[in-house]
Amino acid sequence: RKNYEVLNKAHKQLHSVKVSQNARNYTIEKNKNDEGYLVLPMPYRDGMKAYTDKGKTLPVKQGNGIMTIIPVEQGQKTITLKYTPPYTWLLIVISVIGVVLSFIYTKWIYAKKSK
Repeated sequence: RKNYEVLNKAHKQLHSVKVSQNARNYTIEKNKNDEGYLVLPMPYRDGMKAYTDKGKTLPVKQGNGIMTIIPVEQGQKTITLKYTPPYTWLLIVISVIGVVLSFIYTKWIYAKKSK
């Protein structure tokens, strides 16, 4: 019974937020005076990063199994959530090196056959 009292009390303290999505990120608009945890009903993934409208980086955490949680403070109105898969930049660098090396190897083979 005690747990339900806590849940009912917490339910009354909930505030809705406006979430919009574009190709690269989510933008969350919240009341400037609200503070606490921003709980988003989307799966948490490594590589998620959150930023305030003033450029401050916020921690993005996993909660309740799979949900995405962002601790927010008063004064923060707009939160931007971005996702970059882990190791993306490493894979891009390896791919570019592979393309350059294959180009060099092709030129070397062509030069060897021309002799």
